[in-house]
Amino acid sequence: NEKQVDNILVAYSPDRMFDTPEEYLNWYPGDEYVDIMGVDNYWDFTQNRLDLVVKRLEIVADVAAAHGKIPAFTETGNERLSTPNWYTSNLLHVLNASEKTRQMAYVMVWRNHDTTHFYAPYPEHPQADDFRAFVASDNIVLLNELLELEKNNKK
Repeated sequence: NEKQVDNILVAYSPDRMFDTPEEYLNWYPGDEYVDIMGVDNYWDFTQNRLDLVVKRLEIVADVAAAHGKIPAFTETGNERLSTPNWYTSNLLHVLNASEKTRQMAYVMVWRNHDTTHFYAPYPEHPQADDFRAFVASDNIVLLNELLELEKNNKK
């Protein structure tokens, strides 16, 4: 307000340490401060607990709907892509697991720093084809595709 900025969205994104809607909302500051409800979850993937990733995304979807907020998978990833075919066998799997997990408006994986610290494959990486298969899925839209859809809708 002080700087007259009106184009910022705020995400509530606790770590994956919740199993109920009440636990998820433990630190929730209130509807007047939050636009997006999400979760930060790397750990359940490393433990091969995709069922817990799905459960927690479903809680996010339910609570976001109850509060009139946007549900999202606000932070995740697999450092150096140590899990084979992580994008299709893990991330796409949980995003497609149920009607509720398909409600996630977006998913954000952590950054790429260099070829020793990354979360999306670089072009020569052995899992680059898996990533290409992930982004080719019908329900995955990258920013450049979204901008093109938006541009075409304005015509």
